[in-house]
Amino acid sequence: MQYTHTSLATLKTLLATRLGDAGSAASKVTWTDAAGHSELGLYLKEACRTFQGLTSFFRLRSQAVLSAGVNFYDLPTLFPNELAYTVVDQELIGLIQYHLYEPYSVLAWTGGEQFTLTDLVNALSRARNHFLDDTGIILTRKNPFAVGAGAGLVDVGAALNSDRIIDIMRAQWIDPSNRYYNVWRSDEIYADSLRAKWTLYPGIPYGFSIFGAPPLSVQLTPPPINNGKLELVIIEGGVTLDPTANTNAGTLLAVPDNYASAVKWGAVADLLSREGPAKDPFRADLAKKLYSILIGMAMNTRVIVNAELDGRPVKPDTLFALDAAHQGWEGLSTGAPADLAVMSHNLIAVRPAPDSSPHTLSGNLVVNASFIIPSADAGFVQVGRELIETLLDYAEFLAVFKLGGEESKGMSVLLERFLASCASYNSKLAGAIKAAEATMVPQRQRIEVPRRKMPRALQDRI
Repeated sequence: MQYTHTSLATLKTLLATRLGDAGSAASKVTWTDAAGHSELGLYLKEACRTFQGLTSFFRLRSQAVLSAGVNFYDLPTLFPNELAYTVVDQELIGLIQYHLYEPYSVLAWTGGEQFTLTDLVNALSRARNHFLDDTGIILTRKNPFAVGAGAGLVDVGAALNSDRIIDIMRAQWIDPSNRYYNVWRSDEIYADSLRAKWTLYPGIPYGFSIFGAPPLSVQLTPPPINNGKLELVIIEGGVTLDPTANTNAGTLLAVPDNYASAVKWGAVADLLSREGPAKDPFRADLAKKLYSILIGMAMNTRVIVNAELDGRPVKPDTLFALDAAHQGWEGLSTGAPADLAVMSHNLIAVRPAPDSSPHTLSGNLVVNASFIIPSADAGFVQVGRELIETLLDYAEFLAVFKLGGEESKGMSVLLERFLASCASYNSKLAGAIKAAEATMVPQRQRIEVPRRKMPRALQDRI
């Protein structure tokens, strides 16, 4: 059953009333509700996305058919209706223009002299790449590439024809007989402690290091004794943003919809921190705070709540754990998948690869906020009555943000009230969880494959 108590049109009216700007769409002056780019609609859409990102409120039962012979799957591709990335640079550029109190014009700058459209695009691009690096939640599995015998230092950038590699999260060595071997994260100093002069004794690589290797390269330890292939899972920087691309449709950010606003806030913080007339430390700090909150939640959110393979319940584990328990599992014969591994927001794997018989993955997913906010004004917003004010608090915060000065100081109260409501909902969910490990897969993955040095106290808390 769906909620049928508040339409999007009603929610817009409630927001406009809060802002003292109610009336017909034509009479709205400070906050527009035009048919093409409704400012109020954009704020409510972001409110729903941010609420979903912070609470995982909307969960949906879904099913997908697995492909024969395929171990790895990209979740937005496997479940496009539920998890596809849909946010383009144009949408965030428009929101940033509203936040800066500039005219809405995503293809050509028509605003003041403090900023240009290029400034916004560049800030957005930097924030998007920071998001990908800071969270590490979007991973790409690359096709294996050839590595010659004795080639301990591997130029990964040249092999993959890419200079957008941010980090390498997993490696597998494939020998000439197509057998797979785990290649764990390591470093040259550790290799020295295991065997002196290891560079002189080729073998099957068991470790890879980015510690001493040049940028875009890895050091294999030991150097391979035979020709083989290297398969990598990497974090990759985003493509060049261009709001005029795709026949003026814009460029996909390729980040989860529910956390796209983190990229926007990172860009806003950047723009409002620049020296000059546009500098606004108060609003820049608010933007930085929201960026930090959203990336923290993005790193801890579990997309697959629970899962079934061919209707049989299966406990999702980390890819690190699957590799440790079943070395060489990628090279095994196909069959009925028995294990499910989750490495990030988007990347999962099943063991063994499905055979030619039909096999399915089903379960409850934390889906995009598009399931909460309707596309048409007549549609109903899919949250309970008790949460309508929560969405309005955040939407009003977004609307008031552009006013700046003393008028914007009170918006912190709206933000804190919204965050408190999200925390209250999360507390309710936490009280319903019997198994403490139900939400632990993302945290375990970060501990097993660390990208940042964490204090022991933080590890214990996680």
